[in-house]
Amino acid sequence: MPTQEGAGTMIELLSVAGCPSAAATEALLRRVFAEEGRTEPVTTIVVETPQEAVARGFLGSPTVRVNGRDIEPARADEPGGALSCRLYRTAAGESGVPPEALVRAAVRRLPRREALP
Repeated sequence: MPTQEGAGTMIELLSVAGCPSAAATEALLRRVFAEEGRTEPVTTIVVETPQEAVARGFLGSPTVRVNGRDIEPARADEPGGALSCRLYRTAAGESGVPPEALVRAAVRRLPRREALP
């Protein structure tokens, strides 16, 4: 029976061109989604200008947002606008790739829809 799991959910991966952490972040997203049994698509957005960074509320490259909200709760309400690299705090120190726990927590907050009749 088909499902509408996460219908209307938007997952965004924002980065600047040539970001060394973007591919690893995308791979992490896809792996966690698969492990959690999720099928929502990831929209990749390349932020190219300072004006676009401001307009998108870009917090640095790479940024992951779910339904327009940053996955890092402490930064979710920041206005953003920096056309720069982003560092995440992890147990091992700073990293350009978000911690798996942040990604997994964001995925687990996604709504699950019941099977369609």
